[in-house]
Amino acid sequence: MRAICVDDEKLITDYVVSLCREMPPLTEAQGFTRAREALQWLGDHDADLALLDIDMPDMNGLKLAAEIKKLRPGTAIVFLTGYSEYAVDAFALRASGYLLKPVSKEKLAAEVAYALSGQRKAPEGRVVARTFGSFDLFVDGELATFRQAK
Repeated sequence: MRAICVDDEKLITDYVVSLCREMPPLTEAQGFTRAREALQWLGDHDADLALLDIDMPDMNGLKLAAEIKKLRPGTAIVFLTGYSEYAVDAFALRASGYLLKPVSKEKLAAEVAYALSGQRKAPEGRVVARTFGSFDLFVDGELATFRQAK
């Protein structure tokens, strides 16, 4: 499973990415110090989890979460922030978690496990369709999404 971390403080981004790379369910972690860079990356890649700061100069984390949900609806969002007052707004966006900084390895691991507990693991194979419950189409292990058009 793949995670992204977006925080305008490079030291925090590097720290959280290093913690994520040590967590068994995660196979890849990417860090970004600018929200727009993360959105560009998500245009070409899928992410199962996004760990987001809220107070950032180019785009705040709440707006970034809304954009991520539009682009990649299946991405779980966990906020890592120093501000408790945004929690209600964060959960209104269907965030999976909200941690106050400084973040410990144990608390982050618990939030990541909870956030990813609802994620489905893609079956093996080049193209796989799953028709039980809902219809899901996987290509090379990634959930295929289709844009609706008139």
